[in-house]
Amino acid sequence: PSGPLIMWNLAAVWVMVTIGYIVRLAAWTDASWYTAISNFLPYLGYTDLGTMWQYRGLYLHELPYISGTFTPPSALGNGAVEYPVLSGIVMWITAAFSSSFGVFFFLSTVIAGVVGSVIGVLLSYLVGRWSLLWSWSPLLALYGSYNWDFWPVLAVLAGVAVMLIAPEQWSSRRRTTIAAVMFGIGCLFKLYPLMYVVPLGLSLFVHSSGALRRRV
Repeated sequence: PSGPLIMWNLAAVWVMVTIGYIVRLAAWTDASWYTAISNFLPYLGYTDLGTMWQYRGLYLHELPYISGTFTPPSALGNGAVEYPVLSGIVMWITAAFSSSFGVFFFLSTVIAGVVGSVIGVLLSYLVGRWSLLWSWSPLLALYGSYNWDFWPVLAVLAGVAVMLIAPEQWSSRRRTTIAAVMFGIGCLFKLYPLMYVVPLGLSLFVHSSGALRRRV
C-alpha cells in the first residue's frame, strides 16, 4: 500500500476514536450539549469501561478471576468481570495505571486507538483502498471507548494476514499453525474467532503453500 493510504487510515481511526471519546466524556461530565441530544439517543454515552470500573470493582486493582466475587443471580464484584481472560487482563493492567475513572477511560481509549491503527495498517496491506471502509466507519467511534472488542479483531486479522500475505517460502503447515495461534489468542478476548477453526483446518489439507494465496 502507498504511504498516503496508510496515513489516511491512521488519521481516520484516530478521528473516529476521538469522536467517541468526546461524546462519552461529555456524558460523564453532564455537558449541556450532550444532555440535549441524549433525549433522542439515551444510550449514546454508555460505555462498558464505566461499568467495569465502578460496578465490577476495577478501581480496587484486584486481579480478575482470582479475587472477584459473585452474588446470585448476577451480581459481580471485587474485580470479577464477565469478559474472557485476556480482555480481563488488559483492563486490569490499564486499571493498575489509573488513579481515577477519568485516567482509566483515557488510557483505555488511547490503547484502543493504537490497536485500531494496527488493524487499519494490516487492512491496507490486505485490501488496499477498501481498508478505508474500516477506518472511516462510525462503529469505530462507538466501540473505541465502549469495550475491548478491537483486540479480538486484531488477533483474527493477524491470522488472516499470515494466511494471505506471509512470505511465499512459508509452508502451508507453518502458516496454518501461526494463524491458529492468533485465532486462539482472539478466543481469549472473545469467543467468535472459533468460527475460523474449521476453514483453517480444511485449508491445511486442501491447499499447498504455493497455491494457497492464489486460490484464496
